[in-house]
Amino acid sequence: MKSSFLLSALAIGLAFTIAACDPTPAEAPSLEGCMSFDATLTTLLENEFEMYDGTCLRLFGDSTTRYALVCFWDTWSSLSRKQVRTLDSVNRSLTSNMVRVVGAPLAGRGRSDVASYLTKEAIKIPCMKVNAQWDTLTNGIVVVPTTVLIDSNGSIVQKVFGYRDQQYWTSLIAELSSRDNAHGNVPFDSRLGLGSPN
Repeated sequence: MKSSFLLSALAIGLAFTIAACDPTPAEAPSLEGCMSFDATLTTLLENEFEMYDGTCLRLFGDSTTRYALVCFWDTWSSLSRKQVRTLDSVNRSLTSNMVRVVGAPLAGRGRSDVASYLTKEAIKIPCMKVNAQWDTLTNGIVVVPTTVLIDSNGSIVQKVFGYRDQQYWTSLIAELSSRDNAHGNVPFDSRLGLGSPN
């Protein structure tokens, strides 16, 4: 009797252990499915933002900007910091205004460190100044860094969860430029079949 009780308890314990340690990787969250991210996207497209360098910026404020590459990040995340440095290098190498690279810091443990981090690392990409409204509108971002490529029509073209190196971004921008030169102002999705890299 004792041994059958013990075996049952062990079996139940083993089942819980297996369930807790399920090695199946979790699927990356979909940005399009987050209502709060929809609000973030609308806000990004329709508003002008104050930047940490004191300037004001609208993502598609001039006719030459076709795409905005927006990196949601925070200073407490080492991968976020690395992504922002990488995108800053990419931005310095751009020869046209076709793609606008922008940082979008989130509220978090490091929110008070954003300005000092940008100065210390000499980051030149414009970064949106954190405020209470922005904190509320970025609730749909659940992974940092999350980088979103948006076209001037307001469509999400590409979303990337986690860090990507300079070659990844340079290749993506080169492909955008090549396709734009070949096809003109045609909706992006009809030309490039870029899916999520995850």
